[in-house]
Amino acid sequence: MSRTVPLILLFALVAVVTAPPPVGASDWPMLQGNPARTGYTDDTVQLPAKVLWQYDAKEEQVSRHVQAIISNGRAYLPTHAGNLHCVNADTGKLMWKYNVGSPIMHSPACGDGLVVVGCYGRAVVALSAEGKQVWRTPTRGPVWASPLIYKSKVFIGDRLGVFYALDLRTGEVLWTYDV
Repeated sequence: MSRTVPLILLFALVAVVTAPPPVGASDWPMLQGNPARTGYTDDTVQLPAKVLWQYDAKEEQVSRHVQAIISNGRAYLPTHAGNLHCVNADTGKLMWKYNVGSPIMHSPACGDGLVVVGCYGRAVVALSAEGKQVWRTPTRGPVWASPLIYKSKVFIGDRLGVFYALDLRTGEVLWTYDV
């Protein structure tokens, strides 16, 4: 059996057991908006749309894979410079910036008052809403993926083919699966 088949089955299992919670206009807490990664919302856009604010992080470069994540009135934007920017979602003003020590190549995820990122420096990092590190869990390989948060667990894979389930509150490794 190829290594791809178990990975597909694992992701299918995660998709089956996760039902998308309702997502409102003010929240887009993880990649594609919810644990099922549907990218769907019932919200409508009032036309004509207009730019309310703009935030410039181009000196640090933002990966083309990144979606800005919005949770509790804050927008989170990761950069190649390893910074996670937290911006007021209403005004666009920087609230805080935290450097994880290596590039962040994908979107963070928010849940239970924490924001979680995978970083290329072989780690998954959780920060408080105030930008303080709560935990840092080492991974075997660089992480270039967006975490999925579901039922107080963080699910993420690394570039060496290891899939992790972490406790959201502590970062403890609950289990791993080598793909």
